[in-house]
Amino acid sequence: MSMKNLSKELSKLKVFDNPKKSLEQYPTDPYIAANVLWEADMLGFVKGKRIVDLGAGTGILGIGALLLGASNVVFVEIDLSVVSILKSNIKKVDLEFELGNHSIIHSDVHKPGIFDRTFDLSILNPPFGTNDSGADIAFLELAFKLSGVVLSFHKTSTTNKIISVAKSKGFKVIRRNDFRYPLKNTMVQHTKNVEFIEVTCFLFKKS
Repeated sequence: MSMKNLSKELSKLKVFDNPKKSLEQYPTDPYIAANVLWEADMLGFVKGKRIVDLGAGTGILGIGALLLGASNVVFVEIDLSVVSILKSNIKKVDLEFELGNHSIIHSDVHKPGIFDRTFDLSILNPPFGTNDSGADIAFLELAFKLSGVVLSFHKTSTTNKIISVAKSKGFKVIRRNDFRYPLKNTMVQHTKNVEFIEVTCFLFKKS
């Protein structure tokens, strides 16, 4: 599947019905998701790999990985109302494409004992810590425990902190992509139809 076709398929997925501010539920742009997943696949980190999607939301990253040939994707999502959308999105794609194994864990990603294995790759677009300070770091540190390769989105303004945390855990940045990330008017505090924020997607690998 080409990156263009991947972006097209991801754009068909349903997004949040009633996004929650407390969970920082913002949809990931399909083109951005396709771009970073395609690059990770070209480096050999997606096709045939065991992947965990932390804070999966409606599933765009994990489904993208399945469309690129991941052998197994575990989606972890805390919001039950969003899990129903995630299931619907997977079912829709599964009708058109032959997907690898996949499962959904409805849980807080930090709940002890929910993971009984490690993975080849962790993918995540975590809360940026705007409403819950430190949430981005907590997600990232969990990802480092679960796999030797991590694909993670963060506010560009936190780059130094993110790289410092990665280094302390024995990981180095092997790719980074900077984006103007579109946040659509989906919550009461939004005053513009679309607001752009500077976001960086890091691809980390254990040293």
